[in-house]
Order: sequence, then C-alpha cells, then structure tokens
Amino acid sequence: MSNAELKTAFTPTFIGKMELKNRFIRSATWDGMAGENGEISPWQMHLYQTLADGGAALLTSGYTFVSPEGRQHYGQAGLDQDRLIEPLAKLAEVVHQHQSRLFIQLVHCGGQANPKVSGLPAKAPSAINHPLFA
Repeated sequence: MSNAELKTAFTPTFIGKMELKNRFIRSATWDGMAGENGEISPWQMHLYQTLADGGAALLTSGYTFVSPEGRQHYGQAGLDQDRLIEPLAKLAEVVHQHQSRLFIQLVHCGGQANPKVSGLPAKAPSAINHPLFA
C-alpha cells in the first residue's frame, strides 16, 4: 500500500451524515457468540470492544434475527423482543467509547430458518424447506 493509499485509509469520511473516523469497516460477520435466546454475550462485548479499540471506524454485526421463526443458528443474536434492545444499546455504547460506529445486520432466514433451533416452523414466501433443515 502506498503512502497516499495509507493516508486515504486513515482519512475521515461520511456515510450520509454519519462521520467515520477512518475508512476501516468490518463487514457483517456472524460470530456465533450470542446467548441461548439471542442476547448479546460478554464474549461479543469483548470482541466488539477489541475491534473498536483496534481502530475500526464502523463495525457491522453478524446477522441478527428479527423473528423467532426466522432464526437459523444457535449463537445468533436476536432483536425480536424488547428485552434484547438494552444489551444492543450497551454494545453500541462500548463501540462509541472508541469513536467507532455500529450497524446491525437484520435478517429473517425464511426458508433457511432452522426449526430445530427456534422450535417453530420456518416461515417463507415458498413452502419449500431448506434440505439441511428438513
């Protein structure tokens, strides 16, 4: 990487009106560390704090289910109940302490939802079940 490219990488930028301290962005990556019911775990708090402390300007969470029947994996974070808002707000506070920002990737896994994980039948626009979870 040239000096000019390094300078650009460390230059603040904007996404809309949101300023980022540099151009280092962590893409949405599922970590499998959430609690049994989708709550943010201490391990996730530590992971995101470490990433923010390391200098990343924007962290995007792994896919977070918005409805219990749309859940795919154990360890997947959730935002299907009000009780899950406060832990996510605390995660944002941890990230903000390092002047970083947090995006949450929201998802409903549809036909790829796993009834073995959620205990509920999958809901999807098609009645075709994913072969891994049939």
